[in-house]
Amino acid sequence: MNLYLIRHGITDGNLKKIYNGQVDEKLNQDGIIDLTNKKHYYDHLKVDYAYCSTMQRAMQSYDILFPDKKVDEYRQDLIEMNFGDWTGTKYHDKFKELLAKGYTFNDLIDPDNGETYQALFKRTTAFLEDVLTKHIQKNNIVVVSHGLVIAAIMYQHFLKDKNMYELSPDNGLGYVIEFDNDKMISVNKIAR
Repeated sequence: MNLYLIRHGITDGNLKKIYNGQVDEKLNQDGIIDLTNKKHYYDHLKVDYAYCSTMQRAMQSYDILFPDKKVDEYRQDLIEMNFGDWTGTKYHDKFKELLAKGYTFNDLIDPDNGETYQALFKRTTAFLEDVLTKHIQKNNIVVVSHGLVIAAIMYQHFLKDKNMYELSPDNGLGYVIEFDNDKMISVNKIAR
């Protein structure tokens, strides 16, 4: 089985470099054009089963990348992390504030009044276990979701020695994890 984890296209929040989390924004024009240009990465792919976040930006992204295959399951457990009070703040500003308090880029700091990393890991692990239980004999499983959701899956299960924040893929790209039965045999980036 090949498991494709793909991040949604570009939004205004992405361009502003802000924590948008569960703000349900659509793709912007740049995102639509960028995904259309990246569609060739997936043209060869025969999708056996497709999962998608219930957020607009993910659903739009799936429809652009895979127009000939309907989503099999829209999943609430694939929505982006809830950033609570950090929603709308710039990444850089929040990082400077946390550095001043003694944290480092390697620390996983739960956002004030938001979802904890423990909760994010719990829901993404449950999702992955569900997929592996249901589809291990299928060829190509596609998941269109969000940056930190994908990073959480990769960090917890496949690239544990990496910094979690660096595992968030570029918009429209992601990872393909190859399994032989239930054993992971390779992890590759979907590259530009």
